Amino acid sequence: MEDVTRVLVNTSLGAAHQVLRQAPIALSPGHEDALNVTAPPDLTKARNGVEGDVNGLFQVLGLSLIVAPSASPTSRSSP
Repeated sequence: MEDVTRVLVNTSLGAAHQVLRQAPIALSPGHEDALNVTAPPDLTKARNGVEGDVNGLFQVLGLSLIVAPSASPTSRSSP
């Protein structure tokens, strides 16, 4: 592997970090430290952030649907 400068490995969803640990051993046994191995970023944080934002939007929407009718001038009974 002296002439190889880059190896790309396609993995199944969620398997990248396991392959990250195993690839250097498989590609260069005994010289694992000579390889620079990177994995794509973990999307769990982004997914959790988006989920939190969506939940917040639904809470605001629910609150506005409760507050808006009671603040409407047509919802009050006339004397």
